[in-house]
Amino acid sequence: MIDLLAPSISIIITIAFALKAKKYLYVHEHENSIKKELETFETNLETLKKLDLSNNYKISSEHIY
Repeated sequence: MIDLLAPSISIIITIAFALKAKKYLYVHEHENSIKKELETFETNLETLKKLDLSNNYKISSEHIY
């Protein structure tokens, strides 16, 4: 009986510990990196929009390629 009970309790305790530890390990780390990447993307997008609006040149028939 002890041969079944001890490993079962050990596995249950290990799973409970793993679930509790997982809750605190990765959440905040990834949240901050995702926010940083979104901010970088937004600034790059705004820069591209400004560059696109500033290109007011036109190619005429006198332009040499």
